[in-house]
Amino acid sequence: IYTLVRGPLVTDFRTGNPWWYPYPFLNPNLQPWGYGGVALYVVGIAAGILVLAAGVIWVGRRRGAARVKAAGTAQ
Repeated sequence: IYTLVRGPLVTDFRTGNPWWYPYPFLNPNLQPWGYGGVALYVVGIAAGILVLAAGVIWVGRRRGAARVKAAGTAQ
């Protein structure tokens, strides 16, 4: 949110544009749908992070269950 509030207040010294955003996907001036396009990028990135985190948790639980199962059969 900070970047979206600060972006229109800072001038890009390289191009002279009256806005500057550190990442192109956060720049509503470059998105065809403006702030809606930025919102789609943010939601997409958040969804990707959630899917990746769920995958890591799933793999960790499978490995943990396999260790418990292997330890139980060794006795």
